[in-house]
Amino acid sequence: READGTALPPQAISSGKRAFEAPQLVADATGDAALVWNEPRLIYSDQVSPSPYSVSDINLISERLAGGAFGEPAAVPGAESEAYDPKVAMSGDGLVTVAFPAWSYVGRVVAGQVGQPLTPVRSFGLNNIPVSAELVSNAAGKTLLAWVTADVSHAVTTFRNGSGEFGRVEDLRPGCEHADSVTTKLNEAGEAAALIMDHGAPYVTTLTDPTVRGHQECAWSTVYTDDPDANVHVEGPRTMIHPPEVAELRLARLAVPGDGAGRQTVYAAVDCPGHCDFRLTVSRKSRRGRVLASASQRFSSRTLRRLRASVAVPVVPKNRRKRAMKRLFIRIDGRDRHWRPTTVKRQVQLR
Repeated sequence: READGTALPPQAISSGKRAFEAPQLVADATGDAALVWNEPRLIYSDQVSPSPYSVSDINLISERLAGGAFGEPAAVPGAESEAYDPKVAMSGDGLVTVAFPAWSYVGRVVAGQVGQPLTPVRSFGLNNIPVSAELVSNAAGKTLLAWVTADVSHAVTTFRNGSGEFGRVEDLRPGCEHADSVTTKLNEAGEAAALIMDHGAPYVTTLTDPTVRGHQECAWSTVYTDDPDANVHVEGPRTMIHPPEVAELRLARLAVPGDGAGRQTVYAAVDCPGHCDFRLTVSRKSRRGRVLASASQRFSSRTLRRLRASVAVPVVPKNRRKRAMKRLFIRIDGRDRHWRPTTVKRQVQLR
């Protein structure tokens, strides 16, 4: 619709040959606009059911100058394959910024004026797939990038002014508390607010003073590097770090934080041969091996090869607590690379 209210006819933008997923549309005050989306590809396999199945593949962008039509879709630079979940933001003067994670265990940011080619700005989350990335810009050109680190489930942020460099990557929750997702807003004064979801509970934090030096202690050190691309450059063509291929379902990390006085949660990072699909079960047993309480949940992703999972420790009924061992029995039921059932078992001593 034009500024005077005139309705424009619909316009077909995608090719229609692939699915159209995760679209995001932004515009500036003059009517310039940008649309990004992901088009997955189909994979056929006699070892996976159902087949074919789709995996996220190419991120595309189409731009529109004020008063014109959307142009032909183009691949977002660096997202020509094995990329997903693109995020887009636009400043008041038409500076377009796109952020996206890729299977190469890194996220990338590209930017450029609307109608001009996008160029790389920085990478983020090196060696730790960024999850639930959020990207917002205000009219003045300040941009906020936030994401959750996959393996330790913690939210971090970084800011950029106009076409300058992104600043320090800093922890969003200095107490290193858990984060499942983060949603951000940025006002015209450059003040930000973030809503963090932690196992269904919402937490709100604000970032109002850019001169305060933030916290950098909760995630892996590579998350905070100023220029993660410096670690993946070699002489000649660009190379990318790919996640490790595993032959079997593997428990990469397991943690049960807390002092045992309150409700606890089991956190696990699971490496999968191919895409992830498994069930995490946590049980409390008696000294004779009888299950007194159990909790389980299924986790699945067609894009991630390492998936984080969490299940609350089940509560043993009062009349059975004297018989319960101070130990958790953890079981992961999934598939190996030949799609045959496989199980990983661990035990954790409770405090």
